[in-house]
Amino acid sequence: AFVAFIADLVDLPLLSPLMTLFKPTSGCPISFFDCTGPQLCEEPEEDPPAYYEHVLQQLVYHQMKATPKNEKLTKLDSTLRNIYFVRERILYGQTQSLMDEYELAIKRCSKNHINLEVSTALTQWMKSLQMYA
Repeated sequence: AFVAFIADLVDLPLLSPLMTLFKPTSGCPISFFDCTGPQLCEEPEEDPPAYYEHVLQQLVYHQMKATPKNEKLTKLDSTLRNIYFVRERILYGQTQSLMDEYELAIKRCSKNHINLEVSTALTQWMKSLQMYA
């Protein structure tokens, strides 16, 4: 599963022959952005994969890197404003890094006028996180 995770991160075709050897654990698709999906709901449908905690920690970073600087941060906004994502990050002890990610996202949103609404919403979420976590 770890090799599949790395291959999905770097998207190397060289590793695709190896991918046939590894089956996804617990039926979760081996995709960096999709593997959190079954967990981010009120009652998770399945057990998280072995690399779930690492994915939670890296998801926002990779969404920021994948979005060009002058585009709207749609995926990032929906991730950081997903109550179940925030819950999982708190449960896995990643509250401080989540706070840091909110700050980075807010700074990035403030730099261009496209994301001013996103910046305001993320500021409110960050304040809520500070109060309740």
